[in-house]
Amino acid sequence: MLRNQTYLHNLKDLAYEPGEAKLQESSHENDLIFEKTSDNHIEQLIQQNHCLQQALEEADDKLKETQAQLAQAGKLATLGTLGAEVAHELNNPLTVVSAEADEIIEALGNGNFDKEFAAISAKNIKKYAERMRVIIDHIGRYSRDDKNSAWERVNINRPINDSLILLKSQLADSGISIELTLNENLPAMWGHTNKLESIFQNLLTNAADAFGCIKDGRTKKLLISSSLENTNRILVKIKDNAGGMSKEIKSNIFESFFTTKAAGKGTGLGLAIVQNLVKEHRGIIHVDSQEGRGTEFTLNFPLERRITHIEK
Repeated sequence: MLRNQTYLHNLKDLAYEPGEAKLQESSHENDLIFEKTSDNHIEQLIQQNHCLQQALEEADDKLKETQAQLAQAGKLATLGTLGAEVAHELNNPLTVVSAEADEIIEALGNGNFDKEFAAISAKNIKKYAERMRVIIDHIGRYSRDDKNSAWERVNINRPINDSLILLKSQLADSGISIELTLNENLPAMWGHTNKLESIFQNLLTNAADAFGCIKDGRTKKLLISSSLENTNRILVKIKDNAGGMSKEIKSNIFESFFTTKAAGKGTGLGLAIVQNLVKEHRGIIHVDSQEGRGTEFTLNFPLERRITHIEK
């Protein structure tokens, strides 16, 4: 009886062995299918990620190109608004040159030509001709597309002073006094001269516009300073004592197309461009303003800032 039970038990084991083999084989095939499916899925994810990364890079390039075009348009718009000032700045030296030349011609015609007098007139003509050359060269350099300009070591005082070449007369004519406190011993920072000048042009133009609504007879002042912070950062402050801004306006000033000026008087791009250009220099811009008392912009730039794709 025990022998028969053992025999039946062995038959039972034999009966189940093929099924188990099939189950094991099926499980192995399923594992292979799963691995293959997983591999395909991972490959698809990698491909999708690559396409997404490529799309993001293209979008980033387009954004940078748009920002560059806006900055260029902003510079040309600034020159457009300064058209009368440019004419004024050129007309003054032209008047002197013309007057000196007339005196020389008149002296030659009367036979009263005096070498010493002619030498003085010639020096005046050269002096004012040089003034016109500086203005024209500055306009040409400033309006040039930034893509054709290089990043370099820049003393921050240079673009500050350059921004005043055309604005100084406009500010003076508006009764605005300028107080410059520039540290002459600042180390050069890594920057883009034209872009830095665009920053200061926009901020100074905004300050001049802010005085337009001041009718209380206050002395109009514009304070500009440069200094060194912690041996490795440059600080530039531009402060006016105009009307200031409300908290609501202050919170929106860096938004594109936001403006408080009348229709046709502003594009609303000036401060948005300023913020982008400051960021390109790895800098920080901060604004402090109080209604009725004025506004101060503080710009903080690192001395070192190099990016390969911008240098090319």
